[in-house]
Amino acid sequence: MRKSLIALFLIAISNVSFAYDGWSSGKIEKIRIQDTRILITQTGAANPGDCSNTEYLYLELSDSVLSKSSYSAILSAYATGKEVSLALTDCLPEVGYPVVTEVWLQ
Repeated sequence: MRKSLIALFLIAISNVSFAYDGWSSGKIEKIRIQDTRILITQTGAANPGDCSNTEYLYLELSDSVLSKSSYSAILSAYATGKEVSLALTDCLPEVGYPVVTEVWLQ
């Protein structure tokens, strides 16, 4: 019984780690690349996490495969003028930008 409860608890926690506030969909208008971040301006950007500053959407820039793939997808959407959906989670503490955690090309 105890092992079952532990397994159930671990499954529940793992689902929370993949949770997000919602999606923002539209064309990428501008991309601003800085030292460790990419700031994105999107047509009709949503703010599902009720962040305090929606001037930009924030994407972390790092050497991880996810970061490089996300950046590549955003550049592709920008270059082709296609709509892209961005999963947003939390708000960046210092400035309040919504944080992009997934990119979905449509």
